[in-house]
Amino acid sequence: MIGRSWRTQRFAAGTSGVTATAAAAAKIRNERRKRQRKREGRKRYAARKGLIMEGSSSSRSKLASEDIVVCRRCNCEGVRNVSHSSQNPGRLYFKYLRCDKFLKWAANEGPQERPVVVDVDIVKKELIEMRLMLKFIEKGQTLIVILLIVVIVLIATVVVI
Repeated sequence: MIGRSWRTQRFAAGTSGVTATAAAAAKIRNERRKRQRKREGRKRYAARKGLIMEGSSSSRSKLASEDIVVCRRCNCEGVRNVSHSSQNPGRLYFKYLRCDKFLKWAANEGPQERPVVVDVDIVKKELIEMRLMLKFIEKGQTLIVILLIVVIVLIATVVVI
């Protein structure tokens, strides 16, 4: 019994004071825990690979069906964060909690939709400005036509007199 702790040696010898049923119960508990951890590991793997789909296809969102990311260093799941940078404001990305490391961008439509909406607003404003300019030009043209008619009438009256 070299290399074992004194408790292990006493337990192996049967003098630890722990009954055989308690030892068997502890062994069963440990085996259940192992099976549970193995099951959870399989679920995480299947979820990461997209093999498990919960809910109907209409109730699943893009973010829910997205891969679960796990850090190789700290073995914890990544969380989604919102970027506050000037280049990608409002874009979702995955980040690890413990090691605070960026992993990858999340699939979202936020930053791609926002510039389109802004462009549409800009086009609407420019269209309104162009309509106003057109009205001014039309008013100016009618004013010029009226002035030309007045000048022609004045010239005609001067020539006739």
